[in-house]
Amino acid sequence: MVKGGAKNHTAMLELFGKHVVQQDLAPERIEPQRYNLNALRDGLQPYEDWSAYGVEMVRLRRARLTPAGIAGVSFTVEASPDKGKDDAIRIARGALKVEHMFEAEYHLDAATVIVYTQVVDGGRAGHFSFNIRASGVSTIRNLSLRNQVLARKVLQALMVIDAEDEAALVPMGAAIA
Repeated sequence: MVKGGAKNHTAMLELFGKHVVQQDLAPERIEPQRYNLNALRDGLQPYEDWSAYGVEMVRLRRARLTPAGIAGVSFTVEASPDKGKDDAIRIARGALKVEHMFEAEYHLDAATVIVYTQVVDGGRAGHFSFNIRASGVSTIRNLSLRNQVLARKVLQALMVIDAEDEAALVPMGAAIA
């Protein structure tokens, strides 16, 4: 890590290449992984069984919708954390009075996902939540290691991230247990 931005980073990389590895090094731009949040617009039904991961249910607690390609108003919909109530996407559909999101009109830009876990060994069922943005920013790293793995498995099951992307993001030594 080099303080000072791109110019200082480039200078430091050139010096490192010249004196340490004896070859020219050029900085490479690292593109953050983007999340395909639009996959969540028509519901949170996975293509596989949640129970394999110890997950009972997944809901959107909050959703930020932005107009696609046109000037317009972005809006945020917030839902109750109660798993028996409608999630943010259903509330947004009701507010827009449509049954399916119009792909050409609004993109899902940010969301708060709540994952309800199943009861394990006579304990009580729990839940955790995390924020994700289409730009690739998330709060998944703030979760416990077990919940990080579950969050990534949920995103993969909902086709928000690809399996290859998920494999690269799971911390070493992480396991669902």
